[in-house]
Amino acid sequence: MKPSVRPENPRFGSGPTTKRPGWSLAGLEGALLGRSHRAPPAKQRLQEVIERSRDLLGLPEGYRLGIVPGSNTGAFELAIWSLLGARGVEVLAWESFGAGWARDVMTLGLDGVRLHKAPYGELPELDAVDVLTPHEHHEEHARAALEAGKHVSLQKPPTRTLAEFDRLAATA
Repeated sequence: MKPSVRPENPRFGSGPTTKRPGWSLAGLEGALLGRSHRAPPAKQRLQEVIERSRDLLGLPEGYRLGIVPGSNTGAFELAIWSLLGARGVEVLAWESFGAGWARDVMTLGLDGVRLHKAPYGELPELDAVDVLTPHEHHEEHARAALEAGKHVSLQKPPTRTLAEFDRLAATA
């Protein structure tokens, strides 16, 4: 369905940001569009940006600088790597994204790490689940936990829409 109202700002692009005055596609020449951040050219570009940023900021020797997504996933990544090691931790993995984090945590050799794994689509043996995944996955992950008979805690917003919330409430 075609929108009936146009944005007041004619420079509105995809996402919540607008294009600067004078912006054009020519400015994207040489951009690594449609590439995974894990692809060699993208990794090289990220490393260059990190090194140039380190020089620009004048970071002391031994300080580390990283680039993370500006999202709840990025915030979680920063938190998880900052909080690990002070005390034991329960690590859960039942799909590829969590399995990657679990693998990384297990390679650190920390004391008190307990790994709970389950095949894709199933949940590890637990009594409760705290859903900390990106918002678009809350309903799916919470429903899976509820259907498996688990207690569920959801961070706000619990779902993206009232209809999603109503479906979860009906499942509970």
